[in-house]
Amino acid sequence: MKRNLFKTIKQLTSKGGIEGYFAEKYDKFAKTILIDLYKEITGLVIKHLKSGKILEIGPGPGYLSIEIAKLGDFQITGLDISETMIEIARRNTEEAGTDVVFKLGDASNMPFKNSTFDFIISSGSLHHWKEPVKVFNEVHRVLKTDGEALIGDLRSSAANLGPMLISGWDNSGVILCSNL
Repeated sequence: MKRNLFKTIKQLTSKGGIEGYFAEKYDKFAKTILIDLYKEITGLVIKHLKSGKILEIGPGPGYLSIEIAKLGDFQITGLDISETMIEIARRNTEEAGTDVVFKLGDASNMPFKNSTFDFIISSGSLHHWKEPVKVFNEVHRVLKTDGEALIGDLRSSAANLGPMLISGWDNSGVILCSNL
């Protein structure tokens, strides 16, 4: 009992994202409640890109990447800070028969070369970013010059903005974006 309580407390206070029991519960929630949202977001992605390299920041259980992979000729990579979520996402992509690569890593220090991706997407992880300015700087660094990013979050403090399509940066580093 004490061991389980300690494990639960560790999962709740983890600096590495949603882990263990809570990750498994989120997987079930995402698969049943959020799947229609993922399909809607997939439609937005397909409008902007027919093929190419996509990065999903904070894919959690991987359902958004899986939905995108079903509809186009993409090389998709998911980057998540949670070891448990990476395991779940890999399991889910295998079960779906899709080809998505999931990597463990921190979005504020991405393990990718400059100008790697044609499109970057993040849905529902923005409120978890401890250093959002660093993450946006990393998005800028790993996104190709003519690439786009779609960043959205369901949290009420971010919901007023709605999903934002980032189409570039001006010469002073200001993000050029529009609401969808």
